[in-house]
This record gives sequence, C-alpha cells and structure tokens, in this order.
Amino acid sequence: MKTVVHHSIEGLVARVRGEFLEMPGLTLTEAQARRLWGLDIPTCQQLLGRLLEVQFLARTPDGHYRRADGIVMGLNPRANAVNVKGDPV
Repeated sequence: MKTVVHHSIEGLVARVRGEFLEMPGLTLTEAQARRLWGLDIPTCQQLLGRLLEVQFLARTPDGHYRRADGIVMGLNPRANAVNVKGDPV
C-alpha cells in the first residue's frame, strides 16, 4: 500500500510542477490548491511539503505558494520565501 501512495504523490508532484511551469505567475494558498486539485488536507500538505523540500516552490509570509525561481515576475528566488517552519530562507 505504501508504494501506491508514493507513486500517487510522485504523480501529483509531476502534475503540479507542470501546472506551475505552464502558469509561472501562479500563486495559491493551501486551501486554493486543495480545491484546484481536489485533494484532502493531508495529501495537499504532503504534496506542497515535497515541492518546498526540493525548492521548486517557495511559501510567502502570507501563506501563498509560488515558484521558487520567480523568473517571470523578475523576483529574487528567495525574496519573501520562508521554509516549512516559517523561518526566512
């Protein structure tokens, strides 16, 4: 069963990365991400946590998730980003 969950999360990670790459200015709260992708709370938290861990996403101080590179917006990739604990990175 654990293998199925792992594959499911990895599939979601690939899908969400693709969506953020297609829409570079996309910023979402956790609640918005849950609604957009039809996820329950634990799955969404695991997904966003994985994308933060690999530094694909950054979390802003107001709780929005965005691409960590900030290329399209011309942002510093680390500007206003915080880690999972809420500390500046």
